[in-house]
Amino acid sequence: MELMIIIIGRYLLYLVIITLIVALVIPKYSYQALAAGISAFLAAGLGWIIKDYFYLPRPFIVTGNDPILPYLLDGTFPSNHTAAATAIGVSIFLSNRRLGLLYLFVALLIAAGRIMGGVHTYIDVLFGFALGCVSALIIYRFRH
Repeated sequence: MELMIIIIGRYLLYLVIITLIVALVIPKYSYQALAAGISAFLAAGLGWIIKDYFYLPRPFIVTGNDPILPYLLDGTFPSNHTAAATAIGVSIFLSNRRLGLLYLFVALLIAAGRIMGGVHTYIDVLFGFALGCVSALIIYRFRH
C-alpha cells in the first residue's frame, strides 16, 4: 500500500506533465497542452507565494506520525501538487470534457495520495483544488 501511495502522491503528477509534453508535438492538442501547462505553472507559482504568507505545519509535525512521502520543511498550505494537477485538468476540461474528466480524476488521486502520504491535510488539497480551478479559468479567459 505504501508503494501505491508513493507512486500516486509523488510521481503521478510527473506522468501528467509528460503527457502534456507529448501533446505539445501533436498539432491537434498542442494549443490545449500549452494552455494547461501555463495554468499549472500559474497555480504552482501562486501556491509558493501563498506558502510564504500562510504557514501551516505539515501534518506529521503536528501528529508525530512519520510521513510516507518525502517532503520539504516549508508550509503545507496549499498543496502545489493538487493545484497544478487540477489546473491541468480544468484547463483540458474547458476544451475537451471527456479527457478533462480523466485528468480531474487523476488530480483527485494525487490529492488523496498527498493526504494519505502524510504531507497534506484536507484543507491544503481543497485550497489547492480551488487554486488550480482559478488558475485554469484565468488562462482560459486570456486565451479567448
